[in-house]
Amino acid sequence: MLLVVLLDIDDHFITTSMSSSRDYLIPASVAASTHRKYDRAFRQFVHFIRQHRRRLRQLTPLQIDQYLVRYIHQLHSTGASLSSAIYTLSSLVRHTGISSSSFHRSQLSIRGWSRLHARSRRHRPPLTLEVVTLLSICMAKSGYYNAAIATLLSFHCYLRINEMAQLSINDIIFSGDGRLGSSIGSNVLGTVRLAVTKTGTNQSVTITDVTICNLLRKLIESQLISATTGVHSGSLFHLSASSYRRIFHRCIDAFGWGDINYTPHSLRHGGATRDYMLNVATHSIMHRGRWMSEKALKIYVQVGSVLLLDTRLSREQFDAATLLYSHLESVMLSFQPKHVN
Repeated sequence: MLLVVLLDIDDHFITTSMSSSRDYLIPASVAASTHRKYDRAFRQFVHFIRQHRRRLRQLTPLQIDQYLVRYIHQLHSTGASLSSAIYTLSSLVRHTGISSSSFHRSQLSIRGWSRLHARSRRHRPPLTLEVVTLLSICMAKSGYYNAAIATLLSFHCYLRINEMAQLSINDIIFSGDGRLGSSIGSNVLGTVRLAVTKTGTNQSVTITDVTICNLLRKLIESQLISATTGVHSGSLFHLSASSYRRIFHRCIDAFGWGDINYTPHSLRHGGATRDYMLNVATHSIMHRGRWMSEKALKIYVQVGSVLLLDTRLSREQFDAATLLYSHLESVMLSFQPKHVN
């Protein structure tokens, strides 16, 4: 798809195809979805400038910075997201070629917004193994077996909710399949192919937990049996992101954990934090979670939160979770429908 940059010149927008531009490496530095956000933010700021009877090309960098400060305050006062201000600033740097250092006051405004936002933001803590165990069994017992397996897999593989919802049967490859190659590690029981992710396409993450691998294998076998043609290439879990969220929060509330502010993304936080606490090498966690830097990883690894949240479980819940986890495969299979659709 052609990416379009709209430049404010006189009374017209001149449209330039980024695919034919000589500067094709700059657009390639971010995902196409991010470019769309940049373009939308740029157009909205240009419209703001026009409302003040000015043209962007007629303004000096200092004047653009002054207008951008006013625009950022307007975004904040009208309840817009902090990311909309960040995208606007980034789009101006990209589309005008003006150095980011020229937008000093705008950067201070965004920093101030970020600090205010941090004070009011509700913390999204990582899920612990014990909570994930109880949560997945609650889902299975309540008739949401697919969601239960999706929960276990997402925790183990640090999956984002959209990555989980987009999985198909063909995205799961178990050990012994020639597609994995002969150089695959001996502890790898399977691989999850991630066709589309936030950071790129055709990525993957390995399955190293035997219980999760066995449950996933049996789920796929059940779906293949139920398919009339014997071939099933549709959704693995038959869940949309929104439907999974509803199931997730329903079970969280059933345990009385609603005030903790767990979200499906807490599975990604929790899986990474657990492996960190088990002394898994940082570079392995980064590769598994598809993080580009340790700085990004540190946002997800929250050891202090895990230790604090463990105290929210009663002794009975903790002991039950520990016992159930030791027999997780048989417990989960006792809830598996004859044919999972």
